[in-house]
Amino acid sequence: MVGGTTKVFTYPLWMKISFAAMLILQAFVLAYAVLQGDMTLSDLLGFILVLTAVAIGSLALYRAKVTVDDQRLTCQGLRNTVSLDWSEIDDVHYSAPFIILSSAPRKKRITLWRSEYGMSLQPFEVLQQEIYTRTHSRLVNTWKG
Repeated sequence: MVGGTTKVFTYPLWMKISFAAMLILQAFVLAYAVLQGDMTLSDLLGFILVLTAVAIGSLALYRAKVTVDDQRLTCQGLRNTVSLDWSEIDDVHYSAPFIILSSAPRKKRITLWRSEYGMSLQPFEVLQQEIYTRTHSRLVNTWKG
């Protein structure tokens, strides 16, 4: 990442396509059931609720991304975007399922989740290494001194 290179980490394309396919399939099933007249009002409301949840999940997957450049790490989610300059990060916690980066002065925190079967930001190992490379030595020196 020397020389202004920016890396973007997103969810896998197969996952985005799967959610979009579920959304389309459920919309067709709902339309067919309504046209047949087989649904009660509670069935219809339940189906619409599930359809809405899948739509929100799809939107979250398409919008979510983490951008790493020379100055900062930016996490874009469904509702907001949080950016932390590398110099602002004063604590990093690594564990198997997630990485937490925090900045006490700004009162901001970024949590990056790793799931099994490829259902996480890809490639997660590269993202983890980028964070480690950019924060480890500075934080160790801060904690020692």
